[in-house]
Amino acid sequence: MKHHGLDQAEAALDKARFHVDSINAGVSDKTISHWIDFLIHINRVGNKIEASADRSCDLEKGFVENFRFKRSSDDLLKYLRCARNEEDHGINIVSECEVHDLTLVGDILTFNGEALVLSVVEMKNIPAGRDRPEILVPTSHLGRPIGRTLRAFTAAAIAFYESALKEARSIGGSEARAKG
Repeated sequence: MKHHGLDQAEAALDKARFHVDSINAGVSDKTISHWIDFLIHINRVGNKIEASADRSCDLEKGFVENFRFKRSSDDLLKYLRCARNEEDHGINIVSECEVHDLTLVGDILTFNGEALVLSVVEMKNIPAGRDRPEILVPTSHLGRPIGRTLRAFTAAAIAFYESALKEARSIGGSEARAKG
């Protein structure tokens, strides 16, 4: 029997990937909605992995402690978690979408003479909360520099959670506890 919590984490990761694909597909007036949905689902992946660890003796204590430490201390993962909370609970708007109408002119690039609508999401610092300092837009992830773009943020987050989920399954989380 499979481990239900990790299966739920995988389903949430699939939903996060869908929203990344929608963001990366190009111009859209729904980019901000996909970004917020990405925040919800990518954080659900981490929550489900943590919940699985709490309910299963199959996951090694070292894995769980390291995973929780990274989620709480890494600039990108911390930002994504706080941004999800701020956006989803309506506390602060930390992502804004700017729509630009661009007319492509000249020999540089043409698009059948039509205007192109470009949607850009700008991430903002998350204001200090009652029990935490201001969270800055991240410039690094796991000690490495990262671009301040949606593509960079989403790619790094997806890769982190794919790796964590794979590791959780490999150390025994793919089977439910058979013991009492």
